[in-house]
Amino acid sequence: MTLNQYMAAFAALSALASCSGETTAPAKPSPSKVENGVPESALTTVTLTPEAERRLGITTVAVDVRSAPNMRAYAGVVDAAPGARAVVAAPFAGVVAAGEAGLLTPGSAVERGQSILLLRGVATQTSGISPAEEIRVRKIELDNAKARRRRTAELVAAEGASEEELEAASADVARAQAVYNSVNAQLSGGDAGAAVVRAPLAGVISDYAAGLGQLVSAGATLFTVTNLDAALVRVPVYPGDADAVPADAPAHVRSMNADAGAPAIDGVRIAGSPTATAGAIDLYFAIDNSAAKFRPGERVEVSLPVGGAAERLVVPHAAIFTDIHGGSWVYEKTGEGVYARRRVVIDHLAGDLAVLAAGPPKGTAVATAGVAELAGSEFGVGK
Repeated sequence: MTLNQYMAAFAALSALASCSGETTAPAKPSPSKVENGVPESALTTVTLTPEAERRLGITTVAVDVRSAPNMRAYAGVVDAAPGARAVVAAPFAGVVAAGEAGLLTPGSAVERGQSILLLRGVATQTSGISPAEEIRVRKIELDNAKARRRRTAELVAAEGASEEELEAASADVARAQAVYNSVNAQLSGGDAGAAVVRAPLAGVISDYAAGLGQLVSAGATLFTVTNLDAALVRVPVYPGDADAVPADAPAHVRSMNADAGAPAIDGVRIAGSPTATAGAIDLYFAIDNSAAKFRPGERVEVSLPVGGAAERLVVPHAAIFTDIHGGSWVYEKTGEGVYARRRVVIDHLAGDLAVLAAGPPKGTAVATAGVAELAGSEFGVGK
């Protein structure tokens, strides 16, 4: 027998021994165990009688496919529109006091011309003396001017002075009288001698730059008023995306904590050259903020069309049901009076349509009217 024949016979005997010997060890049990597993699609079916379906007023439409722009979400920052913010400065040096309605807190709504602060002026006060002493000094200056005019008039009568000198003395009296009246009004006690600082436009108090009782110089900032009816949204985008955003592209602006199906506010692109920050190009959009939904400095989510369009599933926005966890769903009609809740992923909202990133196929019938009633039937609300 050759060597090769011996090797073949040995391999055959080894195979027989392994088959007739001990079996392999059993597999280890799984570290997790799922009992009563049910797919999500089998959890959420509502069956209604024809009468209940009519009473709830349920209507359906078919899921459609339309060409929709590719939207990309960016973080934007809300700011006041040009001319909508007014910084109010002290007209003269003075001590700050509360306005007629007391000190308004930042964020308070104010009307145009409303009293915000009082300013007890010290614009003409000589350094180092009290307000009462300042008034006395100005009164002495006025009396001296009157005395000079009286002597000049006597000299004119005696032909010892000219009419021009008398006119100059009278002008000195008028100036001294005006200074005295101003100082007396500003420095005398009580709010009657204080200047009222009013809001130059309707809006909200953004902040205060001076505290009550603080002595401020002329031109110092007192407070800021911002009108919220119109606002700008600054959107930093990647340089590679900036050229892909059409010049007339609308922006869909939503609060950062809004639900996925919450409606957005449309923004209009501001013409002009965009500004640039570190690693980004800033685009600007104007929004109608008359409902004061956004505040200056607030960060928002902004959806912009980038890179053309694609075929997308769409359903009416009214068909979307949002659960308490922020999940988005539609109710698919699977039979007569039978509705199954199906999960959808919203890409963006376009007018009254919700553009889906994932959802039921085209042609699927989904409820549009009576969605809230179906949810109430499913979860027992109102029963």
